[in-house]
Amino acid sequence: MRRLPILSPFLLILLLLITGLPGCTSSGGLTGSPLSQPENIEVLGDYTHDPSGLSFPGQNGSFSRRNLKRFDSEGYDVSATYDPLNPSVPLLSTVYVYPSPGILSILSPPNVKAAAREVMARQHFDGVKSSILKSHPTAVMVAEREVVLDNDSLTGSGRMATFAYTEVLRGTSQDLLSHVYVFSYLDDRWTLKYRFTHARNMDVSDQVQVLMQSIPAKRRGS
Repeated sequence: MRRLPILSPFLLILLLLITGLPGCTSSGGLTGSPLSQPENIEVLGDYTHDPSGLSFPGQNGSFSRRNLKRFDSEGYDVSATYDPLNPSVPLLSTVYVYPSPGILSILSPPNVKAAAREVMARQHFDGVKSSILKSHPTAVMVAEREVVLDNDSLTGSGRMATFAYTEVLRGTSQDLLSHVYVFSYLDDRWTLKYRFTHARNMDVSDQVQVLMQSIPAKRRGS
């Protein structure tokens, strides 16, 4: 397992200047005002998240978008949920985009900035894992690893974790696996999160790969 970088005194000072909280935070001047409840985004067909330039199609290959939601008043923090066109595939897929944790960098060298981002990205990922364990009382984390984003128009590195628990999916209580992928600081400021939940006895690796490879897409000129 790769070790986190040793923090120099300068980096410790830099981390003390970090602003915002994971999920709906400031980064590069972006500050979201969280909503008390998520709001639906009513859009037919393709939807472009203007702040990031990322596009979420209404339908793509074997998936159809079920809904769009925003979590802040400015629309920086949004999600898109997709269902397989084949109803026999019990897979729930949600893609989130939101500002990465903000870092106030005062003329810091690139290696210090990169180390600060790695620390913040890992801290945010740990928060995502804790949130899943809190939301699903029977959940147990069964895997965690570093991953590389395989998307037609985006590149980046991140981490993924897999959880096992028993809950209702598609109206039936069953043993489930749920995978979360988190990629922070894409295009210097955005976090992309994928969440896939499916029946434990189903192999949906091909469907997951297809969705991650094509959703979201980068708007031309962005």
